[in-house]
Amino acid sequence: MKLSIIIPCYNEEGNIQQCLRRIPELGIECEYVVVDDGSQDQTRRKVLEAMKENPRVRLAAFDRNQGKAKAVKSGIEQARGEIVMILDADMTVRPEDIPVFLDAALQKKNALVMGTRFVYPFDKKAMRWINRISNRITAWLFSKFLKTKITDTLCGTKVLWREKALQMPLGRDRWGDFDFLVGAGWLGLEIIEVPIRYQPRLNGKSSMKAFPDGFVLFKNCLRAGYLLNHPPQFSPSADSSKPQEILKHEELFEPAAKE
Repeated sequence: MKLSIIIPCYNEEGNIQQCLRRIPELGIECEYVVVDDGSQDQTRRKVLEAMKENPRVRLAAFDRNQGKAKAVKSGIEQARGEIVMILDADMTVRPEDIPVFLDAALQKKNALVMGTRFVYPFDKKAMRWINRISNRITAWLFSKFLKTKITDTLCGTKVLWREKALQMPLGRDRWGDFDFLVGAGWLGLEIIEVPIRYQPRLNGKSSMKAFPDGFVLFKNCLRAGYLLNHPPQFSPSADSSKPQEILKHEELFEPAAKE
């Protein structure tokens, strides 16, 4: 059994090394797949330095920024573990909380395990009021769409079995959160929410802009509702254990260093 922790990052030079160091021992084989989404800072160099310290770290990189959803999708395709976890590099969800997510995924294979930030109180600096309101609205809509209670649609931390993730429509939504929920609905997966203590980001700034991105989120939410009512016929590849290689020049995805 192997766990692939996928860490999409864009301009996270001040966070990525600490994030990698804080991942605890989990009692199973692990790899840390860092996907550098065309960062303009020293993120890639910081990861290369971390690779010298920790053989579990792998680095893959886009030459141009593609958006978080495509970074996550590519990381899942490149992963070697049976279970995949998405972890944000900003550590707003603590790496030390990974074992709780992993335990839930190990207990139920047909499940999407997600974090929820709205059980415990958190610092107001961690999330702007407009983000809280938009999240409440999308959580209410998805609860109606999926006929199950959801309290947080936009927490970046998720865990599921890779064979399930490969059958999801990942890469359509800019951030990818709604894609996972649509995929869970199509596959009939149970949605398990894990309460986490949400933290303010330690370094840097979020690239998300409240009002223009909020409009896009709402539009994507309505599109997700349509897709949930019009599922496609799945035709996964015969061998879904191997990652798909992306060869299009505009989406070049390649290891930045040989293992």
